[in-house]
Amino acid sequence: MAADGREWSADVVVTAVGMEPDDVLAERAGLDVHDGILVDEFAAASAPGVYAAGDVARFPDRILGGTVRIEHWNHAQAHGAAARSILGIREPYAEVPWCRTTQFGRNLQIAGYPSAGTETIVHGDLADGALLALVLDGDRLVGAAGTGRPRELCAAKILIKDGPYVPSAALQDGTADLVALAADAARYAAPPTVAGR
Repeated sequence: MAADGREWSADVVVTAVGMEPDDVLAERAGLDVHDGILVDEFAAASAPGVYAAGDVARFPDRILGGTVRIEHWNHAQAHGAAARSILGIREPYAEVPWCRTTQFGRNLQIAGYPSAGTETIVHGDLADGALLALVLDGDRLVGAAGTGRPRELCAAKILIKDGPYVPSAALQDGTADLVALAADAARYAAPPTVAGR
């Protein structure tokens, strides 16, 4: 029953509430756990020679700060990069969360952390079948969601990962070339400095 008194009947109701990581064995083994097994950017746990990957691992996130645990097959697949660490190849895990779904005939993609932003800039129109929402926290692109604009969404994912500083003015204009901005992400790597400050 809804708060306004409306009722619906159903044979089955499905509720998705997320997952709880099974980190009991890790905790009993003496590893640091907190809603998952705590690992560093190389997927190494708190004991030498022990690694954790996938949705049980809570890893450092350079976009949000702190640690995160992501429950999505794409992350689990990408976090397989932990194997490089096991082999001694020291390459930090720095993937941007990404997922996609098809709903009512539309492919929807989401990248980054849209809920972490303070401003949303929308390009396109859902009625035309192509929409991209860019989510910023100040001049930092932290998330994107869209349908019918896969190239721009992939570019936004690159900007979230590699170009933490993107002038919001460059994104306000609906004609901004996100693909070109992503190709040139290195120049947005840090905010400009002002002489005398």
